[in-house]
Amino acid sequence: MIVLAAIVGALAATLLAAVRLIGGPTLQDRVLAANLIIILSAMMCAALAVLQRASSGIDVALALLLGAYAINLAVLKVFKLGTFQAALARAREPV
Repeated sequence: MIVLAAIVGALAATLLAAVRLIGGPTLQDRVLAANLIIILSAMMCAALAVLQRASSGIDVALALLLGAYAINLAVLKVFKLGTFQAALARAREPV
């Protein structure tokens, strides 16, 4: 019963995050909403795995979280530096 309540709550939060993803005033708001949707989908995968007593859902949830972490770091690097290039590659640009 608790698992079903967690799934319903995650679905409701996903719908709210989708509204924020579409109507976010800034790009940072949209990135945070997309990250939240990925995290909530991983939570739903884990809850369904508990409900079905299947360990493969936990693997899928962990893979989703790892991917979300890597994508989040890449997007934050672009926001901070404005490029994916390494600092040394930018330092050698011709004058």
